[in-house]
Amino acid sequence: MNIGSSLLNISAITVGIVLVPLLWLFLFVFLWEDRAYAQSIGFERWTFWLLTAAVVLSLYAETTLFPFDGDYLAINIGGAVIPLVLSAVLFAYFAPPRSRSLPIFLGIFGAEAAAAFAVVVLVPSPVVQTLGVVAVAALATVGAVALPSSVGPTKEVAALVGLSSGVLVLTFAVSSTIPGVGIEVNFPQYLVGPVAAGAVAAILGSYLYGSETGRAVPLAYAATTFGVIVGADLLRQPPLYASSLKGLYVIGGGNYSDLVYLSPLLALAVAYLFLRYTEATHVPASDGAPFDPTSPYGALAEGIRASFSGTAEASLASSREASHAAADQARLLLRIPPPATGRPWEGLPVPSWVAADQANLDSVAQHGPFEPVEAERGAQTARALVGLAHRLARFRFATTVRRAVAYAIDLAVVLVPAILVWYAIMVRAPSVTDVLTTAGGSGYLLLLTASYGFIAFAFLYFVLLASIAGTSVGKRVCGIEVRDRAGRKPGFLRAAVRESPKLIGLSAIGIFAPIGLALALGASVTVAGLPSVVAGAILELVLLAIIAFAVGVSALVAVVAIALSSERQRIGDAWAGTWVLTRRIAPVPPTPAPASSVAPAGPAAPAEGATSASTGS
Repeated sequence: MNIGSSLLNISAITVGIVLVPLLWLFLFVFLWEDRAYAQSIGFERWTFWLLTAAVVLSLYAETTLFPFDGDYLAINIGGAVIPLVLSAVLFAYFAPPRSRSLPIFLGIFGAEAAAAFAVVVLVPSPVVQTLGVVAVAALATVGAVALPSSVGPTKEVAALVGLSSGVLVLTFAVSSTIPGVGIEVNFPQYLVGPVAAGAVAAILGSYLYGSETGRAVPLAYAATTFGVIVGADLLRQPPLYASSLKGLYVIGGGNYSDLVYLSPLLALAVAYLFLRYTEATHVPASDGAPFDPTSPYGALAEGIRASFSGTAEASLASSREASHAAADQARLLLRIPPPATGRPWEGLPVPSWVAADQANLDSVAQHGPFEPVEAERGAQTARALVGLAHRLARFRFATTVRRAVAYAIDLAVVLVPAILVWYAIMVRAPSVTDVLTTAGGSGYLLLLTASYGFIAFAFLYFVLLASIAGTSVGKRVCGIEVRDRAGRKPGFLRAAVRESPKLIGLSAIGIFAPIGLALALGASVTVAGLPSVVAGAILELVLLAIIAFAVGVSALVAVVAIALSSERQRIGDAWAGTWVLTRRIAPVPPTPAPASSVAPAGPAAPAEGATSASTGS
């Protein structure tokens, strides 16, 4: 026994088991404990849920790109598409403006990838291939450095090209092809690329971004994503098709351990930790993309917690923030323009005492006294104002019935064409039974591709329509739409987070429905002691039960979440920070006031027209 080889194998297995959970843990701590810094460089909390959903997508959601000589090339939604799209979005943070930097980078790196691919295809010698790839990467980096400053953010683009090229070369060097199986990488060499990219990006941070060195963190993530997907998944593809073993080859298809998914997270962690513990200051970037508006319920909860803990000043500040956020949210939902005077409730159909309550709360939150009794009364005032704003605009949140009908329509839209495709594959096969096993040859491979393809197609249907149109066929019919907390269409990544819980039902349908259809078309099942017809009927019922259970449980959880949420959000909405709203609104009548309200007793600046700093009903 080779002890060194055994230890290496044990180490590889151990790292493979613990690395992903450790990176998830890091991401969670990063996004929750250093939120302002994370937001300023493009990483919202929903990024965690996005990358978690990507793991589920990486198991099944694969969309075919094209067939080649009996093989099929596909790309995995979770293992490749989501990391690539996230990397493209991050250009707004490390190489603004994205509208200029992204096309420049794609032009240079795309040409580099094409040239390197030509070297791999045309040159038979592995050593010469590697030297050729190194030469192409070096030329691309030199070309990026030589870009004139007039074309855009040249320093940032040159750094990205150089880092991506370095990762490309290192990944190509440590990966290899197994015909008929796929692409494998060597341990621990595959860790070198992302670790080096993260460290180098962090070192370049001060040169590229001055005091805002955190922008190097998304730079490391994007560079590693682009470098790995070309260095392994593109350049190591050609030998796969020389094999007599035909298969479905998937870019990013290594599930959660795929390099395209794993390596960028490792680079991100290295860059962040390097900067976090080597710099005296920790400066957020100042001009990133706009943040979501504050949730009034989240700010109110902070105010109440701070009141209980005895930190009166923090409690009053959070209570004030909650009441302002509530007024802003009601104004957004009712499509009422911002007030010209700066008073948050002006123009909203609310009782006159609301302005006085808000003025009292603002005054105490700014000037004190910062005492426990004032914190408690401030939290109660904020609670009343948040509740008032909710009653004012709650009719905009779509009902559970509307949402259920819309989902049923959308499910039919994606499922009907899928059934037709599965049916066409089965009736063209020599045997419906064989198409369910590897004995079916190309028919089995085609059905497998179509089965996984349905999951990808259905998921992308929901995501793309939500991000591009803010609605879908079913939602359009039911008069509802998806918006983020700022009233915008959610965008691709946020929509992917929102739709991720649907993967449970879609995966069950995509995997088991084709089998059920084959049984309905006469596929035979052999079970000892049972006639084929009876065994097939039992299996058909089991498959239907699995699908019904997966879809039903998902729907039940969604209904319960909507019922318990003040903003009628299911879990995906809560993760992504989105609402489902009615598309049309009627004129809003004044909202009846609650029986009483509570105002802080401290010094106040009464609103215009108020006769007293106290409140009435």
